Amino acid sequence: MARNQALSQLAADLKPDIIIATETWLTENHGIAKIFISDGYEIERRDREHDSHGGVIIAVKKTLIATRESELETDCEIMWCKLKLAGKKTMHIGAFYRPHENDKTH
Repeated sequence: MARNQALSQLAADLKPDIIIATETWLTENHGIAKIFISDGYEIERRDREHDSHGGVIIAVKKTLIATRESELETDCEIMWCKLKLAGKKTMHIGAFYRPHENDKTH
């Protein structure tokens, strides 16, 4: 999967604190270690349940405190995490994938 290797290489080069990705095309059969640089990141993902298209990921460096906010999620492809920064207000980050209007599966 060249696309996944490119994302892993980009993450390794830039070392971002947070990575938000959409259109992941992952299913429950995909282990995260095979498709994404996971060392140093806590990874939350929400795959599309009935189709291999769509899906979202939020990856946060393990040095930050982030917790998934499942109660904010609806039946669309959206995911939220609460991020606590030392001495700062709490921040919410989200990942949302809006399927193409002709996509009848979601």
